[in-house]
Amino acid sequence: MKKLFLILAASAALFCSCGKKKNAEIVNGWYSDFDEALKVAQQENKSVVLFVYAYYDTMPGFVASAQNLILNSDKFTKAISDRYVCVGMNMSPDVLEAALDKENGYFADEKVAKRAKIADRYKVSNELPVMLIVSKDGYYITDVTFNCDSYVYEGYVAAVGRKDEDVKFFNDKIEKISKSEGAEAVHAIDEVYDSTPEMLKPLLGPLCEKAVELDKGDETGLLTKFVIANANAKAYNYLLERNVADAISVYENAAGTENIDADGKEYLYSACAKLLIDTRSSDTDSILMYYTKASEAGGQNKKILEAEVENIKKFIAQGN
Repeated sequence: MKKLFLILAASAALFCSCGKKKNAEIVNGWYSDFDEALKVAQQENKSVVLFVYAYYDTMPGFVASAQNLILNSDKFTKAISDRYVCVGMNMSPDVLEAALDKENGYFADEKVAKRAKIADRYKVSNELPVMLIVSKDGYYITDVTFNCDSYVYEGYVAAVGRKDEDVKFFNDKIEKISKSEGAEAVHAIDEVYDSTPEMLKPLLGPLCEKAVELDKGDETGLLTKFVIANANAKAYNYLLERNVADAISVYENAAGTENIDADGKEYLYSACAKLLIDTRSSDTDSILMYYTKASEAGGQNKKILEAEVENIKKFIAQGN
């Protein structure tokens, strides 16, 4: 497969999506607001095709032609419109550069900043163009592989079609969750969680939270797993907003959840300390407090954490 390799100067992008509100921007079946696309997908019980592309001066002609074939006509979107809502995502260098506040290292335009966070959530590869499919709830389902040297739109329609079975299988699992209760629902969530790539698990936050609510007594033995997963998902969203304080609060509150095991408490309190360290906080008292709580949890890393606590105490005693 011939791919366009694009090294991005910033981990962000401008999203275009598909929606059906009268004021929603729709070009050849490609919509310009990701949230509206999800709303339409939910209303029509469809999944979402996300196409990530870029244009630049030295782009190979066959890649530009492939993108134009998909984007500049409604033939592609119409061919799959019975099953999918389409979202286009422009990662062209000039689009990113125009929106980037170089002095502060973030996007000054609020809309672009929002779209950039969505790009980060889906861990879009820097090998473009890329096409992937997400559920109507925004959960990642699969990537779509295709050749940029196909000169007819039917080739790209066929590439999506080859993923229809995977999409149905995933959506059937989500449907099973919605129709199940208690432990059965938690195990169904666990199946979806384990089949999702590690970097994309934070997208499953709502399902993880549901699992926690359904299994407060830890009937399934999965409570600790989903308390941690839910905390990771929520903290990740706060960190996208550069909100370290609330991310730490998420982990700290999760550590107080009844019926989670010692290793879970250890992980969650350690996560609080590590966030402070990773963000170069000078609040050594809080770092010490969290590592102390982590060691007192009695998890498998108790001795290592106790040694870390002693090191921090010595550091503080030396007046640092």
